[in-house]
Amino acid sequence: MSKVGIAILCLVVFGIGFVVSRAVEKQNEEIETISMERRNIEKTLVLSGTIEPERVIDVRSSISGNLSRLMVNVGDVVRQGDPLASVRFVKDPIEVRRLRDNIEVSKKKLDVVTAQYERSKSLHEEGYLSDEEFESVSAEYASMKKNHETLAAELAMVTGEQTSDMISNIINATNSGTIIELPIKEGGSVMARGSYSEGSVIARIADFGSMTFQGDVSEVDVDKIKVGTPMTITIATSSEAVLKGTISSISPTASRTKGITTYKVYATVDLTSAGETHVYSGSSATGRITTAKADSVWTLDEKYLHYNGNTVYVETVDENGKIKRPCVELGLSDGQYTEIVSGVDSLTRIKEIEK
Repeated sequence: MSKVGIAILCLVVFGIGFVVSRAVEKQNEEIETISMERRNIEKTLVLSGTIEPERVIDVRSSISGNLSRLMVNVGDVVRQGDPLASVRFVKDPIEVRRLRDNIEVSKKKLDVVTAQYERSKSLHEEGYLSDEEFESVSAEYASMKKNHETLAAELAMVTGEQTSDMISNIINATNSGTIIELPIKEGGSVMARGSYSEGSVIARIADFGSMTFQGDVSEVDVDKIKVGTPMTITIATSSEAVLKGTISSISPTASRTKGITTYKVYATVDLTSAGETHVYSGSSATGRITTAKADSVWTLDEKYLHYNGNTVYVETVDENGKIKRPCVELGLSDGQYTEIVSGVDSLTRIKEIEK
């Protein structure tokens, strides 16, 4: 036999011996195993959303014209009744003429009723006029006087001659809170609130004393929650703060975006749970809701579960070191650990996954 043949034969014999020796060593090695552990399992539903003020009020103008001056800035805290802006009425010649004509007619009628009232008053004091007749004259006089004063105040507003006791061109805050938006700049046009128009928004005021979580829930998960369900909320502006919340309402109608159907979920936020952390309006937030819970149950890491069609099994090791594959029944899962209802017990040795 040539030297080359002898070398090849030696290599083959050496290779076979190495494989056999490794197989024997592996057979003699003890298979590493693990056992199930007791844990509390919570199944949570995660919602993405934002933190918003629970109440935002739009302050609208009652007169049309131009915004002549803003008296507040965004971020200012105001109280109900505080002045926010002044509006300069844009004069309409036809409107001014109409009002002047109406006031002239009203003045003549008021003079006649006033003279009649004075005479009736004297007669009533002397006992020549009954109480009922005097009350009728007094009512007519008061009505005519009020009508004349209203027309005069309206004319004063149109001509820019209003006084503090007449109709004011000052827009006041309708509630207390913080100014979050001033949509119209000084000099901008303002439309009055009326029957055919909501009117221009002069300012938006938010009450930051009460905040709400606004998020979306998928249509497949909406039946898992209900009003009154507690929620924990984390906000993007603080990695440490965990707020408490309670679902206050669920939208009865869905919205569809890119083929995904969701429902709006609102939850009141307990600001006392934030401690000293400032909760910013509009900040991104994540709400977590516990939909199911199991305390102190036997669990197994999901990496040890094997799936074969509709069955689930685990690899176990018996006292002789033989691998078996019993089917198991699963319970609750939190995404990492799963409850094992039956199929194996706490004494079962489960084969460790080779690293």
